[in-house]
Amino acid sequence: MKYRLFPKLFILCAALLIAWLPPGSTQAAKAEQSVPATTSDTSRLTLMRNILFVRLTKGFYEIQEIFMFQNRGKKTIVSKHGSPTLRLVLPRSNNIRRPDAELSAPLQGVRRKNVRLSGAEVNITEPIPPGIKLVGLFYRLADEFGGIVVDRPIAYGTSSF
Repeated sequence: MKYRLFPKLFILCAALLIAWLPPGSTQAAKAEQSVPATTSDTSRLTLMRNILFVRLTKGFYEIQEIFMFQNRGKKTIVSKHGSPTLRLVLPRSNNIRRPDAELSAPLQGVRRKNVRLSGAEVNITEPIPPGIKLVGLFYRLADEFGGIVVDRPIAYGTSSF
């Protein structure tokens, strides 16, 4: 008998609390905090770490890269007129027949609709909130007898890089 009293007491207290709140007060509180400050300035965005995992399979080098970006600002970085918030460049090798890298899986950490491929460039228009953003890039390069030499540019459109 004494255990059945607790749920009824809880429901009564919850009903009194809801009746005590003025109408629309919870909706007004949500509206005040739902609009974050934004900017298209990427100067506060830095690449903290870039980790590469390379695995040799039959005929290919499979590369997994993890990028750790940090938005050191207080505003969310957003794309302006389709300009990228992040820009990555796929490497080229000295393989004569197949020098270009090819993506082997979708990018991780970003929505597919915010990713555009333009030749060897991967342009990402995903909003970047303050803090750390991890992006995973998976691609492969064709192997050649004796190994390959890879030219891997870091194209990053910020003044801090």
